[in-house]
Amino acid sequence: MEQTPNYALSQWDEQDRILREDFNANNVKVEQALVAQADTLAQHTAALALRGNCRVVCGSYTGTGTYGADNPNTLTLDFAPQIIFISALTATTYSVAMQGHEHIAATGSSKDCVLTWSGNTVSWYYNGSAALVDEATAQLNDKGTVYSFFAFG
Repeated sequence: MEQTPNYALSQWDEQDRILREDFNANNVKVEQALVAQADTLAQHTAALALRGNCRVVCGSYTGTGTYGADNPNTLTLDFAPQIIFISALTATTYSVAMQGHEHIAATGSSKDCVLTWSGNTVSWYYNGSAALVDEATAQLNDKGTVYSFFAFG
């Protein structure tokens, strides 16, 4: 009598005699495999439930050229973001905002932006005191520049 390679279940040939013991042994092996699979599935389901759901959204905005505390950039999403990647489509300027952080800076810029998180909204503005040519760039808000963002929550 042949057996299956994975579970060693009996495979009867035409000339083999089918015995109750062999048949019952197959059922026991199948039962054990199904129980093990169900246990693994339950463990994975419980572990996944602890992870929560990850939400992802992408979008864009066009810079207005304004900057400073009176003119913050603001993104409001339909969930509380944990991390946001922002990038100018036509330049190499980008930044990453992470939940819990209070500051971000655009790449290539040491100019600090104040970052505020409130529920589903994140805002940031350039808080520099010196008059610079690239304040709007530092705030990721160059006039007419399209910025894309990816938010994860």
